[in-house]
Amino acid sequence: MRDAEIDIKTAVANMRPEYTHCRDYGHHWDSFQVYQAGRNYERVLRCTSCSTLCHQLIQIKGGRLVGGRRYTYPEDYLIVGIGYFSADDRGVVRLASIKDDMRKAS
Repeated sequence: MRDAEIDIKTAVANMRPEYTHCRDYGHHWDSFQVYQAGRNYERVLRCTSCSTLCHQLIQIKGGRLVGGRRYTYPEDYLIVGIGYFSADDRGVVRLASIKDDMRKAS
């Protein structure tokens, strides 16, 4: 449940532009680390824009993803009290991202 004190427009307005871009059109992943973890490989990808890390366990035999993905976000990436973004919240993020694109283009 969302904290009633959190205003999504204010939170997004105070968000770093690279965070709004990643939340708008997705992370740009690049290989960061790979190592053996028991019967699996652990692969860590890093977003070249915002530095979020994506951790994946992958079976050595067969290459299947084990247990999904886990993310480590920069300290100020998540908005405490917001939780998952609704479609309207994502619209607010998208407009902030577009406004930043327009500012860069001018």
